[in-house]
Amino acid sequence: MRLQCSASSWGSKPSGAHKMSVLGLDVGTSTCKGVVLSADGSILAQEQYAYADAVRLDGPKAELSPSCFEDSVKTIVAALAARCKDDPIRAIAVSSHGETLVPIGADGKPLADAMLSMDRRCQENSDGLTSRLGQETIYSITGSKMHPQFPVPKVMYLQQRQPELARHVVHYDTANDYVYRILGCPGTMDYSIASRFCGFDVRRHQWSKTIFEAADFSPELFSKAVCAGTVIGEMPPFACRFPWADRAGPACRRRARSAVRGACDRRR
Repeated sequence: MRLQCSASSWGSKPSGAHKMSVLGLDVGTSTCKGVVLSADGSILAQEQYAYADAVRLDGPKAELSPSCFEDSVKTIVAALAARCKDDPIRAIAVSSHGETLVPIGADGKPLADAMLSMDRRCQENSDGLTSRLGQETIYSITGSKMHPQFPVPKVMYLQQRQPELARHVVHYDTANDYVYRILGCPGTMDYSIASRFCGFDVRRHQWSKTIFEAADFSPELFSKAVCAGTVIGEMPPFACRFPWADRAGPACRRRARSAVRGACDRRR
């Protein structure tokens, strides 16, 4: 995804005719990394923010406070923007893990810690779905075998084991969704992230009725999946508190992330 705007939306217009740097964020389970690339692909600046010590592992449980994602993103964006004033950042691209689950309440805030991609508490739920539908059916729909790392069995686990929490959830974010929420553009993911839920029909490009009926919850608890390049909204004023933005207005756009993602160190 990129958050992009016209030159006037960002304050002073860059002096160079083709100056337009891009910030790539790689939000991992232990570290957030950022790199700014110029229009010709040169690396202008890099930063990273580690939070490995905050990851809590206890048997099959693997959790992390969502504040680690928020603090790292805001810190890195502010630091890199300050270092790239001569070639201002005009777009942001985010790479992250699609299997992490963040329960969101009615106020748009996390209700609990994130269940990380390596959390395996929902093995029983994963096995139950496999038994009900068959691994061949699941694979033919999603392109993946059912696994406890995926968000669909994780939601089933929370509804069964933590029903009071689940009753107050209005949405489940991935790490990607949550970063977009921080930036003021919640509620959308691209097909590549949706494919990591084990509930997305990769041929029809929509949530699978077959799988969600078997899982017994609505796909409306997840974000809408759209094709790369889809315009999904505008960053509101509250999200425009970063050093390079002096007023609201940048459009949030879905873009192919491979160019920026390839420039980031993808080791978690």
